[in-house]
Amino acid sequence: MAAILVVDDEPKIVEILERYLKNHGHEVIPSVTGDDAIRNIKALSSLDLVITDLKMPGSSGIDVLKAAREAKIPIIIFSAGLGVTALKEQLTVLGYSEEEFLYKPINFVKLMEMVNKKISARPGK
Repeated sequence: MAAILVVDDEPKIVEILERYLKNHGHEVIPSVTGDDAIRNIKALSSLDLVITDLKMPGSSGIDVLKAAREAKIPIIIFSAGLGVTALKEQLTVLGYSEEEFLYKPINFVKLMEMVNKKISARPGK
């Protein structure tokens, strides 16, 4: 079981991901703002993974990514707000690869493949 922070400004998306990940045995910490997500990243040393949207009001997904990177927590980025080309460029500039990105609408098979890969790569997991 992994502790996964799920961040999206759309509560319904957070709820769907939370239910899905819990059904697969994971603990889920839901967050609907980037500010709340960053507080959780700083406060919870037990986090194994952050799944975040990019476009959110207040602290953006980019801010969440920076906080997760600083805390050495693996990430999965999911978004539908940017064009594919712009997204690839932005991720490359930030040092992320397309392997860390999942497009909306969410492909749940792909999501679980990515979650399992990220979790199994964590030390002590």
